[in-house]
Amino acid sequence: MTGKPFTPAREDGRALWKVVHDYLCGRLDDGSLSVGDTVPHRILLEAAGLDSPATAYYSAVSRTVRELQKDRHRSLRVVRGQGYQVIAGKAHMESGEVHHTRARKSMGKALVTVRTTDLGLLSQDDRTLHSLVMRGMGAMVQVMNMQADKLAEHDEAIRHLSDGHTRLQQRTDEEMEELRRRMDHLEEENTS
Repeated sequence: MTGKPFTPAREDGRALWKVVHDYLCGRLDDGSLSVGDTVPHRILLEAAGLDSPATAYYSAVSRTVRELQKDRHRSLRVVRGQGYQVIAGKAHMESGEVHHTRARKSMGKALVTVRTTDLGLLSQDDRTLHSLVMRGMGAMVQVMNMQADKLAEHDEAIRHLSDGHTRLQQRTDEEMEELRRRMDHLEEENTS
């Protein structure tokens, strides 16, 4: 096989995703970019040295998101027609929940698609494979549903505990206030 050895497209040798990642991390580090800020596409394209969004741009941003999640516990959320918003904390968690919901829907659609396959058009080997795929996908859907139910139970339990904690704190505050009044009253009696 004859061919040229690999040569990087950029002079500095960095991959496009690394350029985008370094740009965003630099701005996060110097404070010119914060959680909640939106970075316009034109700014990221300029930083990447690209003229217009294309597959390479979106792939670079996708890889950057994975790296930000691992290294910085931050992520990017699409702001349609504008760019990407830096997210963390609750927004990051909500973004994960959106992906989870989409995955469940997608898995359900995949199961329906496989379930409705015309088995008469399949060879015996393909029917056997179909059966295995159906069982595997069915099991995954069942596990995903069980997990979603368990998460809902946990959310309810957390809400219940939080409400109980709030009531307990209010009662404690009331009791402390009553004790302070009694102490003030005793001090007044002792000084008179």
